[in-house]
Amino acid sequence: MNVPIMIENKVTNSLRGSVLNLLNRDYQFIVGEKIQDMFAQDIVDLVNTCYKEPWKLDVGQMLWYGASVDEKPDYGKNSSKTCLTPCILTLINKDDLEMKKNGYSNKEILQVKIIRLFYEAYEQLVLLTHSDAAFLLHISTGTVGKVVNAYMRETGKIVPILKIHLQTQLFHYVLNFFV
Repeated sequence: MNVPIMIENKVTNSLRGSVLNLLNRDYQFIVGEKIQDMFAQDIVDLVNTCYKEPWKLDVGQMLWYGASVDEKPDYGKNSSKTCLTPCILTLINKDDLEMKKNGYSNKEILQVKIIRLFYEAYEQLVLLTHSDAAFLLHISTGTVGKVVNAYMRETGKIVPILKIHLQTQLFHYVLNFFV
């Protein structure tokens, strides 16, 4: 059965078509069909990247923004000039519940959660700060730092973290080598 072009365009190009209409109506200085089409596609890609559907989250997960791993540090770059990328983080999962049932302390479960947050974000090409983890878990940044340092000392693994040097207000992207 044939689908009318109008219906197909509404389903497949609704946002893209709206952006093209907006460009033609209000931004006529952006000329050229090819340029407008590329701009509209970039807007659609940006929306798809930044706004993940909440119904794709599992119970215990949340949407959070962090710095993209591709973001390059630069002199004078601060948080307002840093590209933020969405990621889905797990605050509680079945493993946490199993650990609790098996007699692990709240402190031990918290340590697992802290490390999990950083690795989950990194798997989605996002870096979190100590402040991000502290805020999400309602603990101090000092506690986050102690847990991360202890984990790296014990396992020899590096935890991917976005470090902020408060003295200069500059972002420095590191894979946390200090102990």
